[in-house]
Amino acid sequence: MVEFGTRRAHSPEAGVLAGRAAYVGGCLGTSNVETGFRYGIPVYGTAAHSWVLAFPDELAAHRALQKLLGPETIYLIDTYDTLEGARKAASLGRPLWGVRLDSGDLAELARQVRRILDAADLGDAKIMATGDLNEYKIAALWRREHPSTPSAWARSWRPRRMLRRWPPSTN
Repeated sequence: MVEFGTRRAHSPEAGVLAGRAAYVGGCLGTSNVETGFRYGIPVYGTAAHSWVLAFPDELAAHRALQKLLGPETIYLIDTYDTLEGARKAASLGRPLWGVRLDSGDLAELARQVRRILDAADLGDAKIMATGDLNEYKIAALWRREHPSTPSAWARSWRPRRMLRRWPPSTN
């Protein structure tokens, strides 16, 4: 799980401190570069839909991101068509960290995207699930897809609104 809540913080400093608190609480890292700089916390990020829209086409956006981020590249693949976006990301090959799904049926799309990545010999590429997730939506996805095992289809979560202990209490 990665913290991406800075844009909803009450101030820039609150975003820095929330990122640190999320890391202390168990998140893998934060999207807040200042938090990473100050506290040595791993920083994660992806491109926004506006990044993809700023280029003539999705492939050009992906190429530019890959050139910029190298092995830390996380492609946002659902700006236009998720599966076609996955195919384009896979066609670029390495270096990349993974892809991000931000809309639609995250579980079903993740299964289809996983097949595309695996077929392109990118089995180690991660799938980051985002899209206004909170602990309740994550728990519902988890129970739906893998009721008795850890989630294998999405290896990275990005909740936007709430940070709570995982797994959520059933009380």
